Amino acid sequence: MCHYERLDIDRYADDAIIKKAYRKAALKCHPDKNVGNEDAAVEEFRAVQDAYDCLSDPNERKWYDDHREAILRGQDVNNDEGLESEVSQGCRT
Repeated sequence: MCHYERLDIDRYADDAIIKKAYRKAALKCHPDKNVGNEDAAVEEFRAVQDAYDCLSDPNERKWYDDHREAILRGQDVNNDEGLESEVSQGCRT
């Protein structure tokens, strides 16, 4: 899933909108709020955190935007140093 979709925001959202959407999504999927479904909640919470970490950093967001289509297709992408990057998180690691 795309980071923008995960936070339910537009691709042109500013920092304030990203932060607000992150807080909303984090509260919704927090493991403490999902008793009986903790494992899935932990996984979703981590994905929301990864999306926020990527989109809240201007450099990572630009890299993600530049490689978004390839990431969503599951293709390996190269980072600026020419090394293969992990695509499971959607951002450079």
